[in-house]
Amino acid sequence: MTKITESKLTITGQSGAGYEFGLYTMDTQFNNVGGIYVFTKRSVSGNHTYIYCGRTQDFPSRFSDHHKSDEIEANGANCIGVMVVSDHDRRVEIETDILQGNNFVCNEVLN
Repeated sequence: MTKITESKLTITGQSGAGYEFGLYTMDTQFNNVGGIYVFTKRSVSGNHTYIYCGRTQDFPSRFSDHHKSDEIEANGANCIGVMVVSDHDRRVEIETDILQGNNFVCNEVLN
C-alpha cells in the first residue's frame, strides 16, 4: 500500500464522533478486509474536498469496478482514505454518521 502521508484524515460525523482514515494513492492495492472508505481531492496544503464515502466488506473487490468511478474521477479524486472496520453493522453506523454530518459531492443525501 502506498501511503500519501503518515498523518490521518479525521472526519467528524453528525454524532460528533471523529473517524480516522489512513491516506493512500489512487492506485494502491488493498488487502481483502472490510471497512469505510472516502475518495477525496487532496490539495498540496493537505486540505481535502470530500467526493465519495462508502463501505465495503472487501476493499479490492469494491474498488475494481466502482459504480461511481466516472463521477469520482470527474471530481478530481486523488486520494483514498480507508478505515478498517470488520463488523458489518458498525460499518453501516459509521457510514451513515459520516454522510449525515458531511457533504460528499457524489453521494446521495441521507435523511
